[in-house]
Amino acid sequence: MATMETLLKSVNTKLQMLEFTNESVREALEKRHVPTMERKLKTLQDKIDEFQDLKTKIQEAKIEKVENIEDIKEWSSKIESDISKYEASVLELNS
Repeated sequence: MATMETLLKSVNTKLQMLEFTNESVREALEKRHVPTMERKLKTLQDKIDEFQDLKTKIQEAKIEKVENIEDIKEWSSKIESDISKYEASVLELNS
């Protein structure tokens, strides 16, 4: 299993990739260019799924380390709020 440090670094990398992709969503929406919108939608959905899988791995690792459950919930809540704007972009691209 990957170390906690490696997993947390991957979270930051995935968040940066989501931000990078999300920046171009506005332009695709303004132009209403359907193929671009479909590509952006697929990329965002794939990255969000990867992010969710990674979040679960980190939660499991934290539980294995016998970290405080309330601390894990707080961390999870923060991570969920970080990703919510990308989920909003997915909804916007779907409409």
